[in-house]
Amino acid sequence: KERFSEVDIVTFREYELLRFAFEKGFFDSPKRIRLEEIAGIFGFSKSTVSETLRRGLKKVLKMYFEFY
Repeated sequence: KERFSEVDIVTFREYELLRFAFEKGFFDSPKRIRLEEIAGIFGFSKSTVSETLRRGLKKVLKMYFEFY
């Protein structure tokens, strides 16, 4: 049985938002960019950005913890 299925693969939108958020300091403490700013730049709602980041991050963490 495969460890990962099609739904475990990070989508382009998830990748794009995760990469942007990471590069702009969203995951820093304190944050260098806010969720509202990311949403405005991409033209998405704040809730869409939040859900997409969480979904993508969950997939990345699942892959990380499965291999290490």
